[in-house]
Amino acid sequence: MSESNKLIKVPGTILWARYSFSSNRLKYCGPDANLDLFERTASKVNDKKLREILCEFEAAFPYIQFIASENRIKDPFDWRVVEAFWLGNELLNNISINKFYKHLKDRFSKRAKPLVFDLFAGKISAGSKPYHAFHVFEIYQRFGSWRGIDLGPVIETINNCKISWGRIIKIEKETLDIEYQPLILSKKLSFGTSEIKKIDYKFRDKSFLENPKVGDWVSFHWNWACDILSKRQLKNLRKWTLWHLKLANLTS
Repeated sequence: MSESNKLIKVPGTILWARYSFSSNRLKYCGPDANLDLFERTASKVNDKKLREILCEFEAAFPYIQFIASENRIKDPFDWRVVEAFWLGNELLNNISINKFYKHLKDRFSKRAKPLVFDLFAGKISAGSKPYHAFHVFEIYQRFGSWRGIDLGPVIETINNCKISWGRIIKIEKETLDIEYQPLILSKKLSFGTSEIKKIDYKFRDKSFLENPKVGDWVSFHWNWACDILSKRQLKNLRKWTLWHLKLANLTS
């Protein structure tokens, strides 16, 4: 059995929902179904209703459909596809430059002036992929929130919105103290020095984390702990985030 198959313990729907819950709770994306989303995710209820909720995430779902299509995977809720978008994996290597350009053109060209569209679409040939950090670094920076909501200062929003990783150093009743490196902005975006951050990991006395321990590496999104990362997932999340950070700095 491969390492990937041994480490994935939940269906793609549950994996996706773990990363979407926090932004949905803040009403930044997805339908008005947050409690339903949370209860199904926390209880690992992989049903038709959860799929219906996830299909209404207007920013993420088209990317995930596209990754599935490019890899000839019929089900966009396949865990490999979902993981590729949120954390990165080998499926991103199979993305056609021409098809990704068309995907972006169909979705964003009417919202952007040609020069603005070319700033991020022109990076496809350099290696941009349909990956969550690509959307955060490139699309958000130029269009703002999908719904036109003011999410606050750009660098603060980027740190909240991108999928981050950190090591647990303290566990409290509903929160974790984690050590991580935030992004900072001077002339370019870069990772700053390590600092301690407090994030939530329980809601209604339930958590998406299974038996978290001090020393575990976790992913987090909008100050919510999404998952405990395997070594493979941590490596991929770092790799693909740093790659898209490099590309973002070409035009920042």
